[in-house]
Amino acid sequence: MFPAYPQHVFFRFLRQHIPVAGPGLVVDGPCGGGYITYHLSEQLPSKKIVGVDIDPGCVENAARYYHRDNLEFRAQDIHSFLESCGTIDFYLLVNSIFLLPRPEEIMIKIHNKLSDNGRLAVVIPNTTSANFNNFQHLNATQNTLILDKGEAISFFKRTGFRTELMKGLAFTTIYGNKFLHRLGRLRGLYTYAGDLVNGLAGKRSSYWGFILKKG
Repeated sequence: MFPAYPQHVFFRFLRQHIPVAGPGLVVDGPCGGGYITYHLSEQLPSKKIVGVDIDPGCVENAARYYHRDNLEFRAQDIHSFLESCGTIDFYLLVNSIFLLPRPEEIMIKIHNKLSDNGRLAVVIPNTTSANFNNFQHLNATQNTLILDKGEAISFFKRTGFRTELMKGLAFTTIYGNKFLHRLGRLRGLYTYAGDLVNGLAGKRSSYWGFILKKG
């Protein structure tokens, strides 16, 4: 059975950039269903992994299915969490910054809470991709902050961050892909095979992944 797509693609990207050795606090917020949060807790046993989401239902489901000694889920607003937490070594904003209230304020709060060598990982849609255009067609009012690649880099800089790395992620169009929905059990095979082939062929990614440092 194939893992969740594109969440597992995001997880692999994040895992590559979080140091394994030593203690530290890793925060995934909003964490949604906790898929990425949990898999990071598996791979980073020396870290404390905290998933935060304002939706109590998401947190309840995540806490029900995902259990590890170094893993914790909290039903809390991101703003209030950042105001009350200690120093963070790695913060994850995965495919969510465009949905959050007062995103610039959140970025500044994260900056203030990061350790000197801390990092912020951000995943955003590639606004030039078919995946994003299909999503917008189906969910026209959901995104409140739409940034292309250049605008995102400027936004990060304005809130005190420097882009250390940027990478295209997820090369299979999933939103609005009617053929994909007809494949049934072959859906995972098609999705991941398409991701590999399209990525090697230099096709347009559906998302951008950024690693940011204080700058």
